[in-house]
Amino acid sequence: MSRPLPTLVAIAVAAALAGAPAIAALPTRPVLSLAAAQKMVDGCVAFAQANRLRVAVVVKDAGDAVIASARMDGAAIATYDGALLKSSSSARIGVPTSLLAKFGFDEKTGQPTASAFTPGVVLFAAACR
Repeated sequence: MSRPLPTLVAIAVAAALAGAPAIAALPTRPVLSLAAAQKMVDGCVAFAQANRLRVAVVVKDAGDAVIASARMDGAAIATYDGALLKSSSSARIGVPTSLLAKFGFDEKTGQPTASAFTPGVVLFAAACR
């Protein structure tokens, strides 16, 4: 038995409204703006220039989507791939890239941990802080 379209729409609206308080109670996260992400890229590029480095920089949001990125003139093409992997690792683990090395290497011995061998995860500290 099929229901007329207006009835289905009314049911969908009622269901959505019933869930509204639950949606409002969901935790929120700060959103990284394009302007803030671009400032991060610009800061890393300035640091690299001051230290005569040629790097790629990628800034992603918590959902692992690229917000801003750059590959400096003269930087190897592979540096961008590395920056993508490193930023994905940061987004997935939920820590800044400056802390990634703590997950991959034992602080006392300097030896790699089991986490250092996780496929698709790059665990080394950032060049720019």
